[in-house]
Amino acid sequence: MAAESIPSSDPPDHVYERPADRIRTIDVPRVPQRIFDDLKMYEDNARGFGSPRWERMVPSQTSGKSQPTTTGGIFLTHRPADAKVAQKFRIPISADGGDPNTASLERLTYFDIGTGRTISSFLPVLGDDWRGGQWRSGGAIMVMDLDGSEKAQIWRYWEDDVQPAENSVFPRLTSELDNAPGRGRIERVTHNNFRNDSAVISSDDRFLAYSSNRENGRDTLIYIHRLKDSNTQHPGDDSPFDISSGSYLITPLPPTSPDSTDQKSPTLRWTAESFSPSGTQLIIMNMESSSKMTAHIVDISNLTQPGEPRKIVLPGVPPSAPGALDDMTMKHVQFGQTKETEHLVYMLTNAYGDFESVVIWDSVADTVRHITTPSQPGSGITALSPIPWDTAYLRVTPSIMYFRANVHGWHALYAMPLTGPHAERVFEIELLWGGGDLLFSANHINGRDGELVLRLKDHLSSGWFGMTDVSALFKADLDLSAASSDAGPQKLPVRVTQFAQATPPAPTYETRAPELLLIKSFDGLEVPVMYYPPVRKNSATGPVSLIINIHGGPASQAGAAYRHGIHDYVLNEMNCALMYPNVRGSSGYGKTYMAADDVEKREDSVRDIGAILEYVRKEMKESIDGEKIAVMGGSYGGYMVFATLVHYSSLITCALARFGISHWPSFLKNTSPHRQDHRRAEYGDERDPRVLEILERISPISRVDEIAKPMMIAHGENDTRVPLSEAMRMWDGVKKRGVVSELVVCEGEGHGDVIEYTNAATVYFFERFLLAKPTAKM
Repeated sequence: MAAESIPSSDPPDHVYERPADRIRTIDVPRVPQRIFDDLKMYEDNARGFGSPRWERMVPSQTSGKSQPTTTGGIFLTHRPADAKVAQKFRIPISADGGDPNTASLERLTYFDIGTGRTISSFLPVLGDDWRGGQWRSGGAIMVMDLDGSEKAQIWRYWEDDVQPAENSVFPRLTSELDNAPGRGRIERVTHNNFRNDSAVISSDDRFLAYSSNRENGRDTLIYIHRLKDSNTQHPGDDSPFDISSGSYLITPLPPTSPDSTDQKSPTLRWTAESFSPSGTQLIIMNMESSSKMTAHIVDISNLTQPGEPRKIVLPGVPPSAPGALDDMTMKHVQFGQTKETEHLVYMLTNAYGDFESVVIWDSVADTVRHITTPSQPGSGITALSPIPWDTAYLRVTPSIMYFRANVHGWHALYAMPLTGPHAERVFEIELLWGGGDLLFSANHINGRDGELVLRLKDHLSSGWFGMTDVSALFKADLDLSAASSDAGPQKLPVRVTQFAQATPPAPTYETRAPELLLIKSFDGLEVPVMYYPPVRKNSATGPVSLIINIHGGPASQAGAAYRHGIHDYVLNEMNCALMYPNVRGSSGYGKTYMAADDVEKREDSVRDIGAILEYVRKEMKESIDGEKIAVMGGSYGGYMVFATLVHYSSLITCALARFGISHWPSFLKNTSPHRQDHRRAEYGDERDPRVLEILERISPISRVDEIAKPMMIAHGENDTRVPLSEAMRMWDGVKKRGVVSELVVCEGEGHGDVIEYTNAATVYFFERFLLAKPTAKM
């Protein structure tokens, strides 16, 4: 391996090795090729399918007459074997409902622009007239980051059947990506070094709303640009087009226009959420923190003079209850999807209790209809169908409302007809699968509210696609005898047509469904843990090693389908068990649990890991070797790894941290400016001397001399959330103590990493320090 001096920004007196493309390492021995080879079949199965979205059917020209297309499609994301990053694909769907498996999977993008690129949004549109007033039909608005810095740009994807492009109405553009051999064309339509995202398309396809921090790099504001009748004055030639110049600012400017170092005014963090069907109002969100998100309505009937954002204040929220007005979230806030019902606002909120529940606010009568809110003593709340769990992923169509519930990490799908004989009755849609994580997209943009495309993810698959239609379930003669007030929503089984072309290969190895453990922590709080026992090939017996994988967030969750890329390799080839704990601060268990680690309670979540370590050693000693336990995690999970090394080095064997926080004050000072106040609400404000003392005390770098076990760190060079300096300081501090400290830096990456090398390096690290022997070939 060739060696080179470290850049001046890195610690001096060290050299990097380059074991792979875009990878720099220090003190990482060469990873044996056998590990790359043995990992391949596991990584192939891990390349699932995601991001379901229906394509917009657009008029086609036949003999000069506009007629509807006979086919549409489903957009999805998949990382093919020949790409380092996920690409966009389409499954063509015939309008007559023919067998979807007769259609081949069509690859739309062929990017070769590095490893850090991520597509965060791909929103189908009817078209635009941005270039010289010429109509550009179909395709999508795409939000994409190029290098992991999360300074996403907005792009226009469309398909031009005229080849070569020079013969098209739209010549080859100077701001166009090379997408050969795909027929899709991709034009960049923002040209700045800021963050542009949260794109939303109006239901009539007239408007694009998006957010950007381009005013000062700190405050995120909302803009609207017309898709139709845009009058951009672009000459229609090959010169770049920028939507920034023709966009209307919808949210007020900050009181001042501070630069990124100003600390006087709170950071504005607006995101667009939902247009009204009439196109005269826009719901926007103020994302102050993970536990405080408020919705506002803006009058956009005159884009040159939009109204002031009007905060939605829900009636009947007791100010001293857990749902106090200053401590609540509103999510997936949407207008009713017809002009007759747009006075109704649907949302998920924990304003009335501990869980995020479905409610409907009538903006005219100022009343709330509770759909899933669990009743509490003295609340006086009577919900249509109480569900004592967080609900999520609310989607409203003109005739059906959909949402899912998160039951201890397993997802359940629900639907409520808004019209017809069973209107306002909640049903659970039984998909008849193994259970795990689900995403869905309703085809209401093409007038088919009951048609769903589903992405299902469980222990057998990293994500497969299927389709169903629930319209027939809500017919007039539906048998409702199975339902009762105590049994909850009636369950309606449906048949899901699986897309063979959007299903990963069936694993040739054994997989495991998780076992849910509830482990009591130091204060009696139960901590949910997803536990996977090893496969135990060749009748292996006796206690095994354990890897505890801690998720980031912290307001996130390791659900029934959550797993690291080497998950099945660990279970099958390394004969190790795996645990994914949801320590206090995790989402999915109510806001009291999520707030149980805030600021001065930060290390209580670390004590949860200590309780798990003690539980394993005492209660699982027949199956787990208490002397062979490793911890790993990324982002906030990386901090948890560092903190576990500090507090519990005597109870673990080794640890691996990915893009983790090592020093709270420097992290809060150096994270991207638009995130600073949002993170301070969770972790504490380092500008407050009392809080600063706490943050200094609990920072792992402050107690690095207590770390006594081998450690590996992997970090993205372009990470703007947790800067690379957090990793460098920790690696250097441990290294100077004479403890094994290995470093992997991923070039062109942000808050993530290059999959193949980091997976293999992770395996080799655990071979050397957890197993203390090469993985046995079985």
